[in-house]
Amino acid sequence: MDVNRIFGELFPGARQFAQSALDALSKDDEQVFLLHAGVSIERLAKAVLAQKSPFLLLETKGNGNEDALFQIAGLEQGKKIRTIGAATAIARLKRLGVLPQTKDTELDELIELRNGVAHLTAAHDGSFDALAKFVGTSTTLLTAWGRSGPEHYWGPHYGLVELTLSEAGEKAARHFSRLVEQARYRVAQRAQALPQTAMEALLKERSINVAMTWPNSRTVLLPHKCPACGNLGALLTGPPVLITSGKPGEAFPRRFFCPICELDLRTPEELTSAGMDSRVPLVEANGERVLTEAEEALWHQFPDGGGDENVSAAR
Repeated sequence: MDVNRIFGELFPGARQFAQSALDALSKDDEQVFLLHAGVSIERLAKAVLAQKSPFLLLETKGNGNEDALFQIAGLEQGKKIRTIGAATAIARLKRLGVLPQTKDTELDELIELRNGVAHLTAAHDGSFDALAKFVGTSTTLLTAWGRSGPEHYWGPHYGLVELTLSEAGEKAARHFSRLVEQARYRVAQRAQALPQTAMEALLKERSINVAMTWPNSRTVLLPHKCPACGNLGALLTGPPVLITSGKPGEAFPRRFFCPICELDLRTPEELTSAGMDSRVPLVEANGERVLTEAEEALWHQFPDGGGDENVSAAR
């Protein structure tokens, strides 16, 4: 068995299913669209992982993993390699920082709908824009792949994809603007109801001025200027995805919350609209690193945590 040939077929397969999914959508065949869109994302996600290292496709649980290890390494021949599923592939791409590390319920739903179609149980309430999530996620993965342009990947459906991305961007921007205006209104109402000295005390008490860490869940809280009220809120990140000797590690934001105006950004689209979708250095306002070099290396190597998020340090 030629392992390299098998992994080399992942991207062409993803492209084929992407176009067949949009073919089905043009014929109002939602079940085929959902099934093929989910398969396309899974294969494209695996292609990106395999490009970084074929070992990232190895299933770490269950029997036969040692055989698969030798087969992927090209040291043994075999009939079948058990690789990870779509959910694990997406989780690993989040760990690598290829996909946003925020909880993406819409992407999860797209994969679940794909599985539901495969088992003849698909159902959703119609509020979920599967097309926008499909082309948006695929675009992010294509950027990470870097070997093929979107015109080649989408073929005759490229125009529809560009229009969908444009509409999704405009929708996200409008949604973000509404969140900001609502947050500003809450602050204005609070300022009218309180004396100036009380408002100043409230701002001093609730502003986030120091970083905090939760080692169990590999979460860092950084002070960050709120895009709505301008006060310091809390930017929550995952573990460092980039560590460089002599420099603070960098991590991707997962959520932003302002305790002053109560602006709460949870989704990838909301963080992107706020300009909080890029890596940020894990440093205090004065530039001092939040984690030691040893902690950054440990968190980077073992990013997955669990248990209660008890604050272990407030630096």
